[in-house]
Amino acid sequence: MQPLIFDYPLTQALQIQDHISLLAELGLELTPFGQSSFMLSSHPTWFVPGQEADTAREMIDWVLQDPKLTVANFREKNGDYDEL
Repeated sequence: MQPLIFDYPLTQALQIQDHISLLAELGLELTPFGQSSFMLSSHPTWFVPGQEADTAREMIDWVLQDPKLTVANFREKNGDYDEL
């Protein structure tokens, strides 16, 4: 997989950094890449080829919208992601 870079406003980047462990539990291996960017080096195998960036960004957005999200909550809300 070629690494993907995601840029966020600083406030969101700080929130992502706070939840980087949860994102890792969900299968997104993010590494800080500059002040407000992240490099995605690994993702779940169930991602549809060609849609990796969109799917990863959607998962990150869920965490930003619901900071109390857990892996169990994520699975419950998204039954089609049962392979986590």
